[in-house]
Amino acid sequence: MSDPQTPRQCFEQLLLSTAAPLVPAGEALDRLLTAGRVVEVPRSTPVLRAGDVADSLFSIHRGLLRYYYLDPETGDERTGQFFDEGGIITDAASFLTGAAATQTVETIEESVLFIIPKLALPRAYDEDHA
Repeated sequence: MSDPQTPRQCFEQLLLSTAAPLVPAGEALDRLLTAGRVVEVPRSTPVLRAGDVADSLFSIHRGLLRYYYLDPETGDERTGQFFDEGGIITDAASFLTGAAATQTVETIEESVLFIIPKLALPRAYDEDHA
């Protein structure tokens, strides 16, 4: 069975519903979407590791991801949250500040992600504030 919408179309729909009642200009929106890429990621694969800088947003088209961190006292993994289809995940503090990520984001099952690079967002906003 095929998906009724592509990962790009699903992210576009999410973006438009989030921005409503504002409507981004078609050209700016298209450039933002063109900057993204679709990636199929196997199960149990980190897409962001603690210590790296989060330079992308991961929009989940299909699959399940979680983020976890290491307990500083025991060194054990502690799951923070799960994200499923339609969700967006990154290490927000790292993404916003450029500091090293404190959490790892990994796939729980085979996943299809639409990955939006951080640099594409301010460019899109500069073109159209919607």
